Amino acid sequence: MNDWTNVHKQLVSSGFCGDITSVVYDFIRCHEYACIELIDNKSDGYLFGMNEAHIYVYSNHQKLGEVIEMICPHSPVGFIFLRKATFKQVLLALLNGLDVPKVESLSFDIKDRMDYEELFDED
Repeated sequence: MNDWTNVHKQLVSSGFCGDITSVVYDFIRCHEYACIELIDNKSDGYLFGMNEAHIYVYSNHQKLGEVIEMICPHSPVGFIFLRKATFKQVLLALLNGLDVPKVESLSFDIKDRMDYEELFDED
């Protein structure tokens, strides 16, 4: 994969937005094919981040099951959830120069965020 400009354009056209696009782009650019192994070997919690955008893996999300959560406070949507398998499919398509499938978040309800309670802590 040599055309990094195309990778970023494909992420945007597939439904990623704002800094969520950037953190996915940085993740794949930093790890290339190893990113799939990183996802497979991570059970729960923080996977990758750049600046204020982060990627988390949840093997058993309270409502959504096995998902990837991507968050960024500066993104128009703030966060998205994808099935782990869908996220890996996107990464493999990018790595192999294939068309990236359209993605849509499984939820836009802030109460589905795993850190929802922490968002309102006064500490």
